[in-house]
Amino acid sequence: MLASEIFGGFNAYCVKTTDQRLKCWGVNTNGQLGLGDTINRGGAANTMGDLLPFVNVGTGRTASQVTMGRSSTCAILDNGVLKCWGSGLFGENFLGTNNYLGNSPSTVGDNIPVVNLGTGRTVVSISGNMGAVSGGVGNGGYCAVLDNGKLKCWGPSNGTQSTGYGDTLIRGPTTGSAGDNLPYVNVGTGRTVKSVFAPDHTCAILDTGQLKCWGDGTSGVLAQGDTLWRGNAPNTMGDSLPAINLGTNLSL
Repeated sequence: MLASEIFGGFNAYCVKTTDQRLKCWGVNTNGQLGLGDTINRGGAANTMGDLLPFVNVGTGRTASQVTMGRSSTCAILDNGVLKCWGSGLFGENFLGTNNYLGNSPSTVGDNIPVVNLGTGRTVVSISGNMGAVSGGVGNGGYCAVLDNGKLKCWGPSNGTQSTGYGDTLIRGPTTGSAGDNLPYVNVGTGRTVKSVFAPDHTCAILDTGQLKCWGDGTSGVLAQGDTLWRGNAPNTMGDSLPAINLGTNLSL
């Protein structure tokens, strides 16, 4: 079996094989490997090779893109829908509940619900957030670019305001924050997003080629020449969020 693409998480990996199937190994305490149990894989000889099961994402379905948070995993399937499994403590699975998925035989495959990011919407790309650990439990969230070029993010703010809604609320564990009830992230008037990267803080490349980042700016990672946080207050997103200066006439 040969690998075509690999995706990394917090002490875990998933690889897409050349026949478009998925195998995952590493830490599995929250079912983030999607194998219907909480058994770690890779630390013993009898957990790899042919003994490592393929991840069941649904009958006849394959995964086109995978991203891993701290304690959960999300995959865009070949039909454009999104499924997530693992810890749901902070709404990472975005089902309007705190339910965990992938940790028992009844929560894999066709039993993994499709994530609802809005009526008629499909997901183009997604990036997971490693987040931080609270009480020993991972709490990373996700950001997804939709087919209309808009951005939605969910899960906890991780103390870094990486969801970009101008507040510090957790989104996903209640039905009131899912589906059409989840607003788009405001990255600027009339602007759309080409791609997003959200391993801890969040950065998005806009349709103009400009780059905007938000979250905890303490270490200067937001590249604004200061250490301010952005995304945690209403006046720090949208047109108020400056594009990063990459140099004269430079864009992405």
